[in-house]
Amino acid sequence: MNIPQEALPGVNGEPIQADHWDGFDGFSPTAPNLMNFPNSRIDLEASGAPVLQEARCCGQSQSTPYEGIRVRTPMNPSGPTILLDLESGEAFAHFVELDGRTSDSARQVLFLRPEASLKPGGHYAVAVRNLVDTDGDPVAPEPVFRALRDGHPTRIVSIEE
Repeated sequence: MNIPQEALPGVNGEPIQADHWDGFDGFSPTAPNLMNFPNSRIDLEASGAPVLQEARCCGQSQSTPYEGIRVRTPMNPSGPTILLDLESGEAFAHFVELDGRTSDSARQVLFLRPEASLKPGGHYAVAVRNLVDTDGDPVAPEPVFRALRDGHPTRIVSIEE
């Protein structure tokens, strides 16, 4: 990043120093993986997916949405989601959540979020299997993904290339 000093605001009357940000590439190593399974209302609990649970004390929730959260369902190597370090072969701790900003199942995003920063320059694989919907039925993969996975031909030139 190369942010000009004049583009940054001040905080409490003090300017934010642009040189602090120089050299960063602008991408977070904890960026989530985004997936969509159109027309499937995914049931993360029934799928056994690693999800978050808000910490509570004395019947009250914490004051901010990300304060005191923890993974409710621990990572399970045979679970429906895997984040794998391709160099070490180790499974990486993560959790998943559904985008709550839409109720349209055709557009709802499934986020897979690492619990800690991934190694810069590292190589990782994400796998999703055995998700079920709110009716208990298996969630089908996207047709294009299924064609790539299963080696089936398509009429989509960019996929065939």
